[in-house]
Amino acid sequence: MKKQTLALLLCLILILCPFSFVNAETGEQDWSKYTWDLTEFFSSNEAFLQTCSSMQEGIVFLNSCKGKLHNPDVFIQFNNTLDEVYEKLLDVYYYASLSFQKNYTSSEATASYVKANDIYNSFFAAYRMFNNEIATMDDAKFSSLLSDRRFAMMASTLKSIREDPENADYNDDKKLISELNTISDFESVYSTLKDGELGAASILDEEGTLVPSSEKYLFSSVESVRRDAVDALNYPYLSKQNTFASLYDKHVRQSLTNNKYEGYDSTLSAQLENYQVSRKAYDLLMSNTMNNLTVINEKYDIQRKALGYEKLESYNMYQNYLPSSQKIYTMEEARRDIIAAAQPLGEEYISVLNKAFDEHWIDAKPGNGKYSGGFTMPTTKHPFILVNFTGTLSDVGDLAHELGHAVHMYLSAQNQPPQYQNAPYVSSEIASTTNETLYYQYKLKQAKDDDEILYYTAQMESYMFGYGIEVMKQAKIEEIAQDAVLNGEVLTADFMNKTTMDVLKQFYGPAVNVAESSKIYWAKIPHYYSDFYVFNYAMSYTATNMVVKDINAGKASRFLSFLKAGSSKDALELIKEMGIDMESETPYKTLYQDYRSYLEKERELLCKNGQQMSDDGSIQVVYKGNLINFENKPISIDYVTLVDAEALLRQIGLAVSMENGLTASADGTELRFQEGQQNASVNGVNVPMQLAAQTVNNKLFVPIRFIADQLGLSISYNERTKTVVLK
Repeated sequence: MKKQTLALLLCLILILCPFSFVNAETGEQDWSKYTWDLTEFFSSNEAFLQTCSSMQEGIVFLNSCKGKLHNPDVFIQFNNTLDEVYEKLLDVYYYASLSFQKNYTSSEATASYVKANDIYNSFFAAYRMFNNEIATMDDAKFSSLLSDRRFAMMASTLKSIREDPENADYNDDKKLISELNTISDFESVYSTLKDGELGAASILDEEGTLVPSSEKYLFSSVESVRRDAVDALNYPYLSKQNTFASLYDKHVRQSLTNNKYEGYDSTLSAQLENYQVSRKAYDLLMSNTMNNLTVINEKYDIQRKALGYEKLESYNMYQNYLPSSQKIYTMEEARRDIIAAAQPLGEEYISVLNKAFDEHWIDAKPGNGKYSGGFTMPTTKHPFILVNFTGTLSDVGDLAHELGHAVHMYLSAQNQPPQYQNAPYVSSEIASTTNETLYYQYKLKQAKDDDEILYYTAQMESYMFGYGIEVMKQAKIEEIAQDAVLNGEVLTADFMNKTTMDVLKQFYGPAVNVAESSKIYWAKIPHYYSDFYVFNYAMSYTATNMVVKDINAGKASRFLSFLKAGSSKDALELIKEMGIDMESETPYKTLYQDYRSYLEKERELLCKNGQQMSDDGSIQVVYKGNLINFENKPISIDYVTLVDAEALLRQIGLAVSMENGLTASADGTELRFQEGQQNASVNGVNVPMQLAAQTVNNKLFVPIRFIADQLGLSISYNERTKTVVLK
């Protein structure tokens, strides 16, 4: 019998992607280096099946030993068989799970996955039976067992099993619940329905051809195509909304029943303990989110203004309003940038990244039936990474994310005993989002011109929003749904649809008209079948935001120690050792402060780029990339733009006097303006202006072009956005 914890934390670390679009058009990329080699586990599927058969025979024997373990000879046989089965169990489970994730549509992979799960559950049922029998064994029989010299090395382990009240408490009721949970695998049913059988509605594309809808049409240049794509992507879920609602309702009820049986008052309480997050930290996260809805709303308002809409329709939310990047990366280029971005973390970290690229840790090629997001799975060999790489910037970011997981798993396995290698969710996501954040920040630092700075600023803002903030709308929907079941309500499609629309409107704010079909958003979230999982992303990114500040300040050592610590301490304690207290307001408030600064930088750069960012359609002025803030807005008379001369000249940097008109001077140039005079004085010489200076709201307005010409500034005007740009 193993002298280590046998509980396996075989969780998939899944990425939250806004879309799960897998593009089969992958260009000239050589995929041979970026494909898993599952023969590391078994040489063939036949070898896998043969191993399963021998394991099943072993499990039959384990079950036959029930009630006989007080017999030393039976105990020895049981223990040897337990070890033999366990030695094969991990490889069987990993091989089957990875094969299934790579191709859901393969009947062979599906059968292998089901078989592996059956063996996994049967083994642990036998193991729990063993623990229960040792814990409840008659004292005399247990003493007799220990007196056998063959068990001298195992005495302390057997005593610890006997002293654990949970082992004695494992009874037929718990066994029945465990077996029912195996049968009622709602997550697998959901995945099969969503990824394997849901199908796609059709729309008319830009040429009027009937085509299956996909996420790419959300980015179409034709509004009718975008509008139809939103509804078509939602329609398959709406057509099965009652099925999805029934499935989710039953899942939530099963979880609640199990957790109440275990002594928890709610699923949230159970999961917070499981994730090693205190209720105080969770409440701080949720309250800071709901208290900053105006900041969240501002994101969509900036998008609305940049696109020039009075209201932003759901189908226009995917329109690009930024300088576009046509860059498509190869895996080698992705590797180069990810490693360059991680340089502040040191050589040890970089060496693990290189192993991942060189030793077939990564399966990158998109394919039909492949899991449509991404994950990293710890195995007995090394971490296995699944991504769907089409070469976009976000694909590189996703790869950086999963590599962060992989480095964490590898360093933890190298530095911790088996029972402490699998880090809790929050710790795991800090590892991944730190690596991805460093990548996006690296791209921003490498930007060469205003367009690139705007593009990468927006990418960083969007990433920060996606992980640290946006997921909380999913968390809020889930919290409401779980509370409803706790209070005796049924999660019908109507209830879930209404709840979803209410929350979406809160998060989007007045800038957005939420499409009616968006009410089915809840049915698209696979994370709901891992109860209260989704908030972990926001919790972890809130910590990540603080971690990256340390790394950028040249202080990476605490983060590397954190990666090596695995689960040797609770998650919040490990985070606190990096100087971050998740039970204080500081990290949550800092997140929103930093996020707002990215929003403001994006707004400023959009103005500099000539986007109209004012609601009233007034003329705006940008000087050297900065939006000039006028209390009295510029006006246009006979196609001539006039501005508050004092406000403009002061912000440009001139010394201004308002005695006897307006006098401004700098760098040897003196300008004088008088109300009603069409001539201005430039270094004592009268020079005519397009229009005479005039008073508006007690401020002297003069033609902006005249000021630009006299100060040697270039001037341009964007009619569509009503923006004057001075350089």
